[in-house]
Amino acid sequence: MEKILELKKLKKHYPILGGVLRRQVNSVKALDGIDLTINRGECIGIVGESGCGKTTTGKAIIKLHKATSGKIIYYPKAVSSPGIDITRLSSSKQRKIGLTGKMQMVFQDPTTSLNPRMLIKNIIAEPLRTQGRISSRQLHEKVINLLNLVGLTKDHLLRYPHEFSGGQRQRIAVARAIATNPEIIVLDEPTSALDVSVQAQILNLLKKLKNEFNLTYIFITHHLLVVKYISTRIVVMYLGKIVEIANTEALFANPAHPYTFALFSGIPSTDAKDISNRIVLTGDVPSPINPPQGCRFHTRCPFAMDICKKNLPDLAPVNNNSQHRVACHRSREVPDLIQATFGNT
Repeated sequence: MEKILELKKLKKHYPILGGVLRRQVNSVKALDGIDLTINRGECIGIVGESGCGKTTTGKAIIKLHKATSGKIIYYPKAVSSPGIDITRLSSSKQRKIGLTGKMQMVFQDPTTSLNPRMLIKNIIAEPLRTQGRISSRQLHEKVINLLNLVGLTKDHLLRYPHEFSGGQRQRIAVARAIATNPEIIVLDEPTSALDVSVQAQILNLLKKLKNEFNLTYIFITHHLLVVKYISTRIVVMYLGKIVEIANTEALFANPAHPYTFALFSGIPSTDAKDISNRIVLTGDVPSPINPPQGCRFHTRCPFAMDICKKNLPDLAPVNNNSQHRVACHRSREVPDLIQATFGNT
């Protein structure tokens, strides 16, 4: 597969200031060195508990937050090149080489992501204006076309965001995101603020647009059934690190990390057997200010050994499958340990 984006040892640390002079005394290690390759045209899901680094990853990719260190390498379509490290590019440089608008983001809550004082026609037209010269007539036609693509009409042009339902507002946010003909769209919990029936409509819309425009999605969510439905690959994160990555079907069929097992066991079910066999993790997630040495998960893992407390495991193939990788010293034993300890989950 053709890669479109590559993260290399990406870190994002937020400084903590203290003292009279407000100097940095520590930092929140939201992302602490992740490596990830994203292929053109795929939908890669990122899951994990709150605070694991999901949203920070997305915001670092589109440069809403500047990476502390590491590289984000973008590979332009149909261009033979070693890639462009966008972490080192200024906004003006990105505009000069034609990268502006190639990556967009749809946020969790459309109520706060859409300017309440702007008409819908101006909200969608704004990114088009920033890209360069476009006549008023072309702009008007483009905005109407974008509204039609997301299931709205020209009758909605002269309304404000508060006049729409939550699902309609998210459709408007999607229309704004695809206005610049992007190649990559980061979707940060795009359905979590919506009713279940509306969630299904938005997911189907996103699938349709992805196929129609060959978009690459980075889908951030805590809803495992949603990510199972829309994603081709899933990344599991814990405390700023990737602990497991695999194709969606393989991950749900054969998870290899204790944390992944725990996440999956929490999926809602009406089966009493599933409920009784749920894995309940003890303790709290450690502070990202001072993460534990060794495996980040060892403080809550029921199978932790001494090596887990000392050495950070690498992402290694599961059963020689390079498409399924896990960061666990006991990955080969984990399924049997889960079975013996918690039953058939």
